[in-house]
Amino acid sequence: MASESSSTSLANQPSTGVISSLKHNNNLIAINVAAQLPVKLTPENYPSWKAQFDALLYGYDLLCFIDGTKPCPLETISVAGKESPNPDFVLWQRHDKLLSLGIIGSLSDRIIPQVTTLKTSAEAWNRLTKYYANSLSSRSMGLTEQLISIS
Repeated sequence: MASESSSTSLANQPSTGVISSLKHNNNLIAINVAAQLPVKLTPENYPSWKAQFDALLYGYDLLCFIDGTKPCPLETISVAGKESPNPDFVLWQRHDKLLSLGIIGSLSDRIIPQVTTLKTSAEAWNRLTKYYANSLSSRSMGLTEQLISIS
């Protein structure tokens, strides 16, 4: 596992395609989106895209962000009778944003706008599931996009 400082330095190098995500013990791990998520989501390939992403989420124990079993902590906590910023909130937000970045990095250019305004990785995941999990819906959306691009 990479230390926090080495993962951060990798994340700041745009040419590497590396992002960082949370492991439950709060150590950062590196995910190379280009290598580990080679299938970009299109309206036609949701099952393949989901299979690769599910394997990655399970392998890095990150499903908890997507399925809600690791909810966002409170923004502030009471310490010695006064409100203070909650470090767990900051850490959760940081890791969720990095996971969101991984999701966005695995989408085709035409799908990215559908999730960029969402606040959490779970919201992005749920929207993609809603739009693309049903193969008939996926096919319909793909045909609609093709028709729009022809016009």
